[in-house]
Amino acid sequence: MIRVNWLCLRKTLIYEIDYLLRKFRLLQALIFILFIFVLTILSLGDAQSFFIGENSPIPNSWQFLKNETVANIISIFVIIASYFLPWLSDFLANRKESNELSSAVEENLIPAIEIELSKLKVRTRRKFRLGESVRVSIFIPVRQGFFRWSLQMVCRTDNIPDRELLAKFQLNEGVLGYTFLKNRKHCLEFVNISNPNFLPTSYKPLINENETLINRNIQAVLVAAAFQEGSVAGLLAIDTTDDKDILKMEDKSLHDEALDWIIARSKAIRLLWRTKNNV
Repeated sequence: MIRVNWLCLRKTLIYEIDYLLRKFRLLQALIFILFIFVLTILSLGDAQSFFIGENSPIPNSWQFLKNETVANIISIFVIIASYFLPWLSDFLANRKESNELSSAVEENLIPAIEIELSKLKVRTRRKFRLGESVRVSIFIPVRQGFFRWSLQMVCRTDNIPDRELLAKFQLNEGVLGYTFLKNRKHCLEFVNISNPNFLPTSYKPLINENETLINRNIQAVLVAAAFQEGSVAGLLAIDTTDDKDILKMEDKSLHDEALDWIIARSKAIRLLWRTKNNV
């Protein structure tokens, strides 16, 4: 249990750092701060002379502004503001444009991936003689707040109800969390959940809220992971509510099919991760 909690904490930390680096471009921010610091040093003398220099337009009767300490503080503030405010305006404009672009990409990307999921479902049902209850979906690590991440369904076949999109799985919860914490490139796991005796020892049951939202009759789940720079960008899940499909879903050829599918679309999954997290 301690190991599972540590892995979950470690993954959360990795995603949070990756998110902050992409969202706020910390390296560029550090360069900007250094740039402001250098400009302040170079411009401070000229700014001070405006307040306390021999040719200062400030009347001598305004003793408050003639004070050297006050003049220094105001000069530094004016120098920083003159560069920071245009940068802030540009940053906000770029952020708005980025949000609009992410929304536009998401509006087109999700339907396109769902079409591919439907094709995958039809192909695997025909090829491996699976029942009509087979469902296919994509889960993405989504940021819920500071240092809070969860796995959330973002794409699915048409036999998955809308309410399942509301489920937010902890990073170590259920079959998805069990696979997620494996953190192996091209990781693939098949879990028979029809009987508690078949579950792995590190399997964490669904919390009550998610158990209510997700189909309770699911018998088995096959999960394949797509990676991005050493971290899971998304998970492909194939599940069934028909116990007759369990043995068929253990077929290694089906596992290869699922893995090939997500590897071929790993770039789209990474883009989906970025759009859902707006980075």
